[in-house]
Amino acid sequence: MKKSIEISPNIETLFGTRDENLHVLEDGLNINIDLRSDALELEGTPRDVARAEQVFADYDQLQRSGYVFNNGDLNSMLRVLVADPKVTLRGLAEAGRQRSLGRRTVQPKSSNQRKYLDAIEATFPYLVPDPVVPAADEYQRKLSFEITEALAKRKSPKEALDTAAVEWDKVTERRGRDKQKAAWGEKLAEMKALGIEYHPDWAAKAK
Repeated sequence: MKKSIEISPNIETLFGTRDENLHVLEDGLNINIDLRSDALELEGTPRDVARAEQVFADYDQLQRSGYVFNNGDLNSMLRVLVADPKVTLRGLAEAGRQRSLGRRTVQPKSSNQRKYLDAIEATFPYLVPDPVVPAADEYQRKLSFEITEALAKRKSPKEALDTAAVEWDKVTERRGRDKQKAAWGEKLAEMKALGIEYHPDWAAKAK
């Protein structure tokens, strides 16, 4: 199948250095791309030609919307696209926006990375933070030991948790209750800035 598509303004920026991006499409989609003076001629199976045509249409729409591809991003996206028939250039570009995770800004370079970051963002509101305070490892060890006791049926769940609470109080008093509260308050503020909100009421509802 052969199909000609009109060359839109600035479409040549899609081609890449020495037409490297066109070669990615040709090799990945098993098509031939012939550059004419006012059009592009695509040749291949109907499905492969349709996918290539969609790439050019997506690129034109993204340009019109003001989307800017950073160095190497377009080539990386095209490689992901030809490897996954479910992926579109527009979908990759829109989902590949930079994400702020903590103090780092991350931009996914593949569909798997995008799905991973999507999952992280989706679960942020439901995260249960660790006790990131001085002696956090000691708190965790005390709790883990009592959970093991309950799982081994040497204690009831309530007895194990009550014992853990007593042990936690001992650690807190030794470290200084006011200091631990202040440290925990600082960490809560940092987590809230990241979109993680602590819900102590959830524990009460679970009882």
